[in-house]
Amino acid sequence: MKKGIETKERIVHKALNLFHEKGYNLTSMNDIVDLTGVKKGNLYFHYNSKEELAVEVLKEALREYDAFITSRISGITPLERLISMINAIAAYHVENGNGRGCIFGNMALESKENSSALSEFVESVFTQWESNISNLLKKSINAGELPELDSTERYARVIISQLEGAVMLSRLHSGYESLRDSVEMIIATLKRKKEEVCNADKRGD
Repeated sequence: MKKGIETKERIVHKALNLFHEKGYNLTSMNDIVDLTGVKKGNLYFHYNSKEELAVEVLKEALREYDAFITSRISGITPLERLISMINAIAAYHVENGNGRGCIFGNMALESKENSSALSEFVESVFTQWESNISNLLKKSINAGELPELDSTERYARVIISQLEGAVMLSRLHSGYESLRDSVEMIIATLKRKKEEVCNADKRGD
């Protein structure tokens, strides 16, 4: 691996932890210089601005997140895969979050004041999450596991909102009880909807 690539990767991985720990606004390029040991000139050679670096940091964070979630998804039916995905999201934060909250949610709060490459990237992450969950909801409906929903997209947004809110509360309370409770309630609701479909089928509705 070329030295320049190694330097960029070291900067991104160190900066990821720093942004996650301190937040975007409270992290300066000097902080990153001090943490990485990279000279400021070299840092700006690779990244023109803190925002450009932050976008690369989030891309790396997303690769790690996606790899983790994908490795934990299991099940034969769409609903089983959706439930395993929700459990995987909680597991990711418990195993990797260190009580710092969701880096994407944190960045969303800090970057939304004005349109920028950073805010647009964060928005694209949440849009993709909504699409992933919505697609599994649609497949679950088509498979007869769930009843018709007025909008799978809206239902997906509600699930994401519940999970993100629970992650925030877990950070506030320095524990994951809120996240576990939220996951339990989401899954219980999905299973209850599945049971409603089964009961309707038995009645011949």
